[in-house]
Amino acid sequence: MAEVRLQAPGSRTRQRRVALALAWATIAWNSIEAVVAIASGRAADSIALVGFGLNSIVEVGSAVVVIWQFTGPDHEREERALRLIAISFFAFATYVAGRALWDLTSATEPAESTIGIALAIASLIVMPALAAREGREAWRGETCCETC
Repeated sequence: MAEVRLQAPGSRTRQRRVALALAWATIAWNSIEAVVAIASGRAADSIALVGFGLNSIVEVGSAVVVIWQFTGPDHEREERALRLIAISFFAFATYVAGRALWDLTSATEPAESTIGIALAIASLIVMPALAAREGREAWRGETCCETC
């Protein structure tokens, strides 16, 4: 039989605060990532870097949905946000596919980007750490009973 752990009063409030803080940290990091990636990608004429930056913008949108989820029960607003995120993924994919096709047909080659390499390394450190913390917090929330 599965064991259900009951949380102390206020634990749910702490989880909400942590979830919101993690969502805001994700927004902050991905905003910086987007600006740096898009700027360095344009300078190097690199669709990979520009695409990385555009993907960061989509991730910001996803984090905004999480914040909406934790700050109010407006289900309709969340559905609209999810639709906008889906549309942004399709726009992003269309841009990347179109630009990749253009680069292939015109034999465009990107320049080397030291900033882009540094950004990729930083993202390989920051994003898994954020994801691991978010995963731990999500697991803690699942062990709580509905009345907590």
